[in-house]
Amino acid sequence: MKMNSSVRKFIAALVCVVGLLALHAACGSTEEALLPGAVYAKEIPVYPGAKYVGSMGGHSSDRLGGPASSESQSWFFKVSDPVEEVAAFYKKKLPGAQAGQEDENNPTFTLTPPGAEEGEYVQVIIRRTGDLQIHESLKPGKKGSS
Repeated sequence: MKMNSSVRKFIAALVCVVGLLALHAACGSTEEALLPGAVYAKEIPVYPGAKYVGSMGGHSSDRLGGPASSESQSWFFKVSDPVEEVAAFYKKKLPGAQAGQEDENNPTFTLTPPGAEEGEYVQVIIRRTGDLQIHESLKPGKKGSS
């Protein structure tokens, strides 16, 4: 049984749309998908080609056993490009960030996001080992309110 030409075209178009939707879902469409749970860090671009490794976070207090004074989270990635190239990307993408060094070899970009309270910040740390870290430090309770 032969298919009508317009039916074939419709089926081909439908297959293309489904394929594009699947590709879109697989690639992820937002930085938030790459930085799950981020509050301010979701505004930080992830370096193109960076491979997600994992994340971790926690709370800190001003004294042992005291109430939490801040909470933080970091997302870790592997990059294969030279540190200088990754640093140039962040220098361009984060013009308001304070550039520095975590130590003599690891460029760091620190910024206070719009709307942040005193003591809240986001950092991008680039290590010569090929590691990229995006870190945010927040006041307690902010993560649940985002």
